[in-house]
Amino acid sequence: MLSRITEYITKQAVLILPDITPEKAEKIEYGLYMGISDISKVLALLIVSIPLNIFLLVFTAILSAGSLRLSLGGIHSKTQIRCLISYFLSIYGSVYLSYIIPIKINIIIFIIVYTLTYLYAPADLPSKPIVSSKHKRKLRFYGFITLSLLLLLTTLVSTLFANIISINALIVSIMTTPLAYKLTGNTLSKKEG
Repeated sequence: MLSRITEYITKQAVLILPDITPEKAEKIEYGLYMGISDISKVLALLIVSIPLNIFLLVFTAILSAGSLRLSLGGIHSKTQIRCLISYFLSIYGSVYLSYIIPIKINIIIFIIVYTLTYLYAPADLPSKPIVSSKHKRKLRFYGFITLSLLLLLTTLVSTLFANIISINALIVSIMTTPLAYKLTGNTLSKKEG
């Protein structure tokens, strides 16, 4: 359904702007698909959180995970339904775990996260390939900056919010590891040059 919508929008854009090459049209369609898909998943998470009275907690989880995914990347589910389920599980799971862990675990988790980020990030998938060593260094640098800002933030907020941020950082860093690639059937792009 979503692919038909993005295909239609892309075709309309090509009709209006005929100088769009087929390669550009493909990129536009993919960007639209990912954008609409991501926005709908985030909205679903937020809407469900309202009657549960955990909107701010879920919003914090989405922001912390999303900010890291921009630079560190991570594996992707093969289908939209799997993506939606895994996204719900990771976001709501981090909120639930944060409720039951009574102490701040930020320092312990961030040591693991920094290590995994150094070893494996950014993720290199065919859908989002790392095209050069320079690109990889840039993404890793931004990832470390984001991690450092999130770690600083965890020292300034309550235990509940600190743990949500920390657990999401851990989830994102695990999603860049070879084990995560293997378990989910993802492959490296092998485009880095």
